[in-house]
This record gives sequence, structure tokens and C-alpha cells, in this order.
Amino acid sequence: MNVSSAKAQAVEYLVAAINALVFERQELRSCGAESATLEQNRLEIARRQRELSEVLVQRYLVAPPPVSPTG
Repeated sequence: MNVSSAKAQAVEYLVAAINALVFERQELRSCGAESATLEQNRLEIARRQRELSEVLVQRYLVAPPPVSPTG
């Protein structure tokens, strides 16, 4: 598996995980879950979103051109 394939799989995995957590949150809210449970879910959604952002930045980050010596 090459690096871009691994990053693509990471993105797909994280998007699926976020979708599952959002669905779980909707279920928790409809069942009247306690605020502590909802907060745990919210924090997990935020953590996964941060991971997704980091993976996407790494995917599209273009390295700056090397600096040539002056002189």
C-alpha cells in the first residue's frame, strides 16, 4: 500500500467514524441521554474531526521550494 492510498483509507475511515458518532449522538439525544454521555460523544466527534483535518492537511500540503543559497 502506498502513502497516498493509506491517506485515502485514513480519510475514508475517519469520515465513516464521524458519521457513526453523529448518528450515535442523534440516538443519544432522542433517548434522553445524560449530559455527561453527550459530552463524551461530542468530544469524540471533535477528536475525530481534528484527526481528519490533520490527515487532509498532510494530503494537500505542498512542500515549499528549497531555498537557494545567495552569494
